[in-house]
Amino acid sequence: MVNQTEYLVFRSWSYRTKTPQVTFKLEKQINGDFQPFGEQKEAEINAIVEKVLGMNLKLLLKLFCFLKDNLMSSSKVKVLIDGRF
Repeated sequence: MVNQTEYLVFRSWSYRTKTPQVTFKLEKQINGDFQPFGEQKEAEINAIVEKVLGMNLKLLLKLFCFLKDNLMSSSKVKVLIDGRF
């Protein structure tokens, strides 16, 4: 949640020998429902995420790694960061 607005960002990668399939999706909560937000393309989603968070993907990943390795003791938080829900 940023400035009382909640966003969902989905990224998935399906490995296929000849044609890997990458999926990007960005949603914003509007009136309690999540709805597609902006163009559903990687570059557009990255730009929106960087603007909302005030940091680029590289810095965000460094922050997650730092928090995971140094500050997080709650197993619930570790599971969330590791991506195993």
